Amino acid sequence: MGLRVASRRPRTKALLRGLGLPATPSLLIAPGEPVTRPWWSGPSIVKPDAEDASLGIDQKSVVVESSNLHDRVVQVRLAFGGSVLIEPYLPGAEFNVGVIEAPEPLALPVAQVMFAPKSGQWPILTYAAKWDEGSEEDLASPVVCPAPIADELARTLRRIALEAFRATGCRDYARVDFRLDASGEPSILEVNPNPDLSPGAGFARAAKVSG
Repeated sequence: MGLRVASRRPRTKALLRGLGLPATPSLLIAPGEPVTRPWWSGPSIVKPDAEDASLGIDQKSVVVESSNLHDRVVQVRLAFGGSVLIEPYLPGAEFNVGVIEAPEPLALPVAQVMFAPKSGQWPILTYAAKWDEGSEEDLASPVVCPAPIADELARTLRRIALEAFRATGCRDYARVDFRLDASGEPSILEVNPNPDLSPGAGFARAAKVSG
């Protein structure tokens, strides 16, 4: 159930918002549909709806001018097919929280992506940042766990992660990704019911930190 729910991001976020949890709004452009402008102000991030692991996300994914949204949506459609997802770009810090059932759901320590992009680049987790080891974007996005943040924010992120885990029907383990908005409030970017469990991945790092 968790895999099915979380695979449709706009529906997942609608579910989370309906339960009172903070989640970014989403605009889904289906194949063949005209590109409509989002109702929020500020930059947007454009990505393929059906892909995972930041596939289809690069520095051009953030669109500042709404007049350029059409061209970016067309590019994503040509490269990946399917629907295209448009969401507001949140300028704050990025975090993730692993959750594991042991046997009750337990939130692991908060991890933070410590972005240090070059001038003119966006602090986002692109495909290159995740998978092109040693690349410029990889080196500009190290992850620190536990996150160097105030205890209150850490408690808030862990509480929301547990609530999102239960709300989406996840089981055994999952990871919830967050970003802070311009006012410093956290918003759920994604619930990942099948995060990377390899020894060098973030989930294993958080588990080790937790003991």
